[in-house]
Amino acid sequence: MLLCDHVTVAEGKLYVNGGGWSVTGPNPTPMGIALLIGVPWSSAGSDVHFRLQLVLTDGHPVLAGAATGGGPIAVEGNVHVDSPVGMSPGAHLDVPLAINFPALELPAGERLIWELELNGQRDSGWRLPFHTRPAHQ
Repeated sequence: MLLCDHVTVAEGKLYVNGGGWSVTGPNPTPMGIALLIGVPWSSAGSDVHFRLQLVLTDGHPVLAGAATGGGPIAVEGNVHVDSPVGMSPGAHLDVPLAINFPALELPAGERLIWELELNGQRDSGWRLPFHTRPAHQ
């Protein structure tokens, strides 16, 4: 997982712009999350369900502003796992995923964490922390 300004997937590869930051704000800023999901060969031909949610360090969800409905900032869906032509059986499969968010109004002066869940499973390595700068005084 990598925080960036924008990300896209083309021809099975991630194209990252402005990647590798860990501090943003306090003004609303668009952001992208580049994901490279490693999948075992045995999962070829199946779907992987993902959920990505933004939480505070205490685990509570970060809520969107009133203009966007006020619910948790999260995205979820399914990605299909293909076995590329020419791959040897048993090979590790990579599934690139690009997720972009519009300018999000985030709490100032906080440590926030993007938490990833795959097929209902969580892992401590699937967390992407970052900080927001304090509000201007």
